[in-house]
Amino acid sequence: MKEPKAVPVKESKAAAQILEAAIELFADYGYFGTTIRDVAKKADVTAMTIYRLYKSKDGLFEVTLNTVIKRSLDQAHFLLAVFNSKDKRDSQALITTAVRQWYDSLPQQPARLMMYAYLSQEEKWRELAYARLEEIVAVLAGTLDEAIDKKAKPRPKTAVAARTLVMALFQFKITQPKIKSAREERAAIEDILNQWLLGVAHSI
Repeated sequence: MKEPKAVPVKESKAAAQILEAAIELFADYGYFGTTIRDVAKKADVTAMTIYRLYKSKDGLFEVTLNTVIKRSLDQAHFLLAVFNSKDKRDSQALITTAVRQWYDSLPQQPARLMMYAYLSQEEKWRELAYARLEEIVAVLAGTLDEAIDKKAKPRPKTAVAARTLVMALFQFKITQPKIKSAREERAAIEDILNQWLLGVAHSI
């Protein structure tokens, strides 16, 4: 069996520079607002180098999207670990603490890039971007199912409730102004959580 060819150091360095530039530009300006020339200029390489390594703008975007998803914390497992390691007697506090930690662990640039992918016309990109959020929704919905009083009537639709909260926080992460202070951001997140809890607290 032939050994795989080693990637030349110079080419590997160029690829790393291109990816970092692409993450920043695609996150800030989206797919259509970013050109290969923009990425080449920011990465200090030629456009031909990008085409040689990634074949096309679509190819570059897909590799960039996969890169930020792989780099990001495995958030569903992270949430599950938090839920499983806490005292479940205070379900509201457990859920809000875990969700806050998930929100804090989500970097803004990857979140923006994932949203651009989800809003694109490319089904493959949409599936890649949304799969991670659906993992979070599933874990949160399962925790709500366990926390809700079995005698509660009517029982809330936990998947809908979980998706509503996750998408609200995800959207806020993407759209919040960069100048917002940490205190203002925390206050806004508290408001989102409190409003959400008003809808489900009577069942927990």
